[in-house]
Amino acid sequence: MASFYIQRPQSIDKSKVAYYVKKHHWSDDYGARKTWATSTTPTNLMKNPDGKNGGWEGATVVEEE
Repeated sequence: MASFYIQRPQSIDKSKVAYYVKKHHWSDDYGARKTWATSTTPTNLMKNPDGKNGGWEGATVVEEE
């Protein structure tokens, strides 16, 4: 069964990846990442309708099997 997680480039070194852990917390530890069974929740977390949530810049939802 597939799972989904969010990743983005790290803010200091764009060549490295940061993984979403929980609200306002990102980690470079792949094992610490938050996963979901569907892409719906992580996609909804990244919505930025008013343009004020710059913390999601460059973030993508990734599917893993």
